[in-house]
Amino acid sequence: MINGWSVRNLRGVLANTPRVGGKAVASGISSGGGGGGYETSGEDPGYSWNQAESPGGLAYLKGNQGGIAYVYKDGTPHPWGNRTSGQGGWGGGGAGGVYPSASGTYTGGAGGSGIVILKYTVASQTVFTFKSSAKWICPTGVTSVDYLVVGGGGSGGGNAAPGSQTGSGGGGAGGFRTGTNLTVVPGTTYSITVGAGGAGSSSGQGASGSDSIFSSITSNGGGAGGCQLASGTSDVTGLNGGSGGGGSSTSALNPGPGGSGNTPAASSPGGNGAPAAPGQGNNGGSGTYTGPSYGGGGGGGASATGANGTSSAGGNGGSGTASSISGSSVTYAGGGGAGTFTSGTLGNGGSGGGGNGGRGSSPASGAGTANTGGGGGGNGGSSTIAGGAGGSGIVILSYTVASQTVFTFKSSTTWVAPT
Repeated sequence: MINGWSVRNLRGVLANTPRVGGKAVASGISSGGGGGGYETSGEDPGYSWNQAESPGGLAYLKGNQGGIAYVYKDGTPHPWGNRTSGQGGWGGGGAGGVYPSASGTYTGGAGGSGIVILKYTVASQTVFTFKSSAKWICPTGVTSVDYLVVGGGGSGGGNAAPGSQTGSGGGGAGGFRTGTNLTVVPGTTYSITVGAGGAGSSSGQGASGSDSIFSSITSNGGGAGGCQLASGTSDVTGLNGGSGGGGSSTSALNPGPGGSGNTPAASSPGGNGAPAAPGQGNNGGSGTYTGPSYGGGGGGGASATGANGTSSAGGNGGSGTASSISGSSVTYAGGGGAGTFTSGTLGNGGSGGGGNGGRGSSPASGAGTANTGGGGGGNGGSSTIAGGAGGSGIVILSYTVASQTVFTFKSSTTWVAPT
């Protein structure tokens, strides 16, 4: 008993309470996890116990292990009842409660807002385009790739024997190979080789293109176009390659044959990562020693042979093949067009970067387009002019990478699940 008031299970709460204006203050007596504190008042200038006005008369607080109870002076229960652990009014859990006291009303803090967090994995397509030789490290989680490998295009034949009544052959396109689901090993470093186009020459046939390589896939460079030499037939024939170079001709060798495509042979036996189509290119066309134009043969392309030269026109280069591996449709590996002597129609380069045929310097033969593997255009005419250079090759890899995404929502909104 304190001054005749019934107090039970105080547990030392009042013994150390601070004093405010001569009144004892008990703070932080709050059951549960919330934050409801309160101020008490009384008439005793010493350790006044907690009283408050109520409809049933003076109410007194008593503390116990389970929470807080209101009682009359004689200890009988008051109509305000108990405030047990977790019960409203004393902040059991979320927001603190409200306690009316003789000196005012005190409100506990508001509860915190909720949250929603989503975590999911989305597969994203990644495309790597290699326009020059490099190294590629296979990412974690990637076990197969789709690929396009195109070799460098061959040069067109030059005019090494001015006035020799001949048109030179167009260069053959670089080999074209594409396929899906080629097995790769995560963490492995792969060497990527992008073949250069063959350089043209005014003193001879020029050069074939270089090979492009990724893993077990090799696409060979295109063959150089044939040309006329003062010494006779040595460079008349187009060279072999991914696609063959077009032929030229002389009076001693008419027609001048084109080179063979798909050399060395690249088959498509099926199975893991096999190219979508057998082979990698086509033959070059033949040149003719028939005037007045003496047309050379067009270089072979990925999807068609080069056209033969005629007495009035140089042969067109063979058409290339379209691929959408990069995300848009692009045509690669067109053969070079052939040249003529002093008149007639010049051969057009095949779709996919093939260079047009020329007649001396007006017009000069065209180069194959870089990174398409197009063959260079053949030349002709009455002056010493080099054939067009072949276009460089390309390697493209496409694969799927799993990308993890986390969305945190701190307010209500709409979320659309990715496709």
